[in-house]
Amino acid sequence: MKKTLIAAALLAGFAGAAQAETSVTLYGIVDLGVGYQKIKGGPGDFDGSKFGLVSGNQNGSRWGLRGTEDLGGGTRAVFTLESGFEANNGRSAQGSRLFGRQSTVGLANDAWGQLDFGRQTNIGSKYFGSIDPFGAGFGQANIGAGFSALNTVRYDNMIQYQTPSYSGFQVGAGYSFNTGSGATSPDSFRTNENQRAITAGIRYANGPLNVAASYDQLNQVSSLDDEKVRSWNVGGSYDFETSSWLWLTAKPATAFSVAKACRPSARAIRSVSPQLSAVRTVRRKAASAPTRGWSALRLRSVAQASCSVRGSVLTRVAMIR
Repeated sequence: MKKTLIAAALLAGFAGAAQAETSVTLYGIVDLGVGYQKIKGGPGDFDGSKFGLVSGNQNGSRWGLRGTEDLGGGTRAVFTLESGFEANNGRSAQGSRLFGRQSTVGLANDAWGQLDFGRQTNIGSKYFGSIDPFGAGFGQANIGAGFSALNTVRYDNMIQYQTPSYSGFQVGAGYSFNTGSGATSPDSFRTNENQRAITAGIRYANGPLNVAASYDQLNQVSSLDDEKVRSWNVGGSYDFETSSWLWLTAKPATAFSVAKACRPSARAIRSVSPQLSAVRTVRRKAASAPTRGWSALRLRSVAQASCSVRGSVLTRVAMIR
């Protein structure tokens, strides 16, 4: 009887150790609400409005699996499979891909960093998300509306490496053998018949200070265009606890923004989100005269929390030649 109990205890111990070394997490977000949108202007002097269910008001709806397994010596095998979908109709997002948001497998170690293989976002989207007052969410209000290279850009077939954080400093770089977008033959056998990409960046995030710089380059399909599309971005924020200063610049140097934004509650942000489209309207109207001065729009929530969005007009897209 005593031997049986000892064997049972050993088996339980081994099972506990195995459970501690391997973990898989199921996670997700369902973002669905009722919204009103009005568009006026553009080609043909369009004028129309829409009222109904809207998926992804703050963040895109998704579900995913994230796993890790201890390989010994501090090294872990990691993977992430993340699928986006439209909550109002159940359709897959990201071009109807099964795991369009992210599909990676890799190795991680606290001493030397993390190496990931597969479909994932570029370095700029990773490092500037925490600088954006809206956390890369809320559609037109987020940082990607003015700087396309930071607009949650995803590349297929990418190898990406990131160092650990050394006293707040972190560096990352990646190369995509085929971005999966813009190429005439998305899976061509010849390397130069696929659109390739380089992404790199550095950031410092320690205490209230958060600054980052990124660079992206697209190598076009050789049969179409030998020129390279390049983009660089520099930005930062400082948290004063009651408010944060945000500064961004991108190539060309005339496209920059300085914004002071308060940190309202999530409820307050949602209450002003229907008005945020007006920000882009103000920017477009001032596009013809970027030196005219400051353009400002005050957004107030029902809770009387307010934010000011001030800055020069974001008229240039970061991805330029």
